[in-house]
Amino acid sequence: MLKQIYSFHKKCSVYLDSVKSELNAERNKLDSRIEELASELDEKHFLSEKMVAELESEQSFQSLEYNNLAAALGTILIFEFQKKHTDVETSVNHCRVNDKGYTEENNLLLIIVLKSELESSMARSRALADRNDEMSVKLEEYKIPLMRMKQRRRQNPAF
Repeated sequence: MLKQIYSFHKKCSVYLDSVKSELNAERNKLDSRIEELASELDEKHFLSEKMVAELESEQSFQSLEYNNLAAALGTILIFEFQKKHTDVETSVNHCRVNDKGYTEENNLLLIIVLKSELESSMARSRALADRNDEMSVKLEEYKIPLMRMKQRRRQNPAF
């Protein structure tokens, strides 16, 4: 009987080690996923900044071109280039708004993914905790007869 209890205890210990290992693996997966999402977010942010910089560079170039041609061509050309300048500026502003929207959307998506993964991990943890509680109850059930057996041996060494 003692061997069975010891064997059961050893199985419980192995099982708990396995559960710890699973939890660590899940945590590592989540950490890896967070790093991937953060990397994607950084990459998209970098590309958005690059687009804004290119548009700003284009805007600067067009502004310089506007000033040179405006002096030479007069009132009519000034109107045309002002319109073009405004269009580019609107495009830059639109890109900035889009960049902010993409950043907010990415943050929301990241939160949703992390929340989902956290809920999944918490559900697994609850299931493992429930299983651990069941194993603890079984272990306690084995301890009571073992304690009684030890008391009998103390009271009756021939037993």
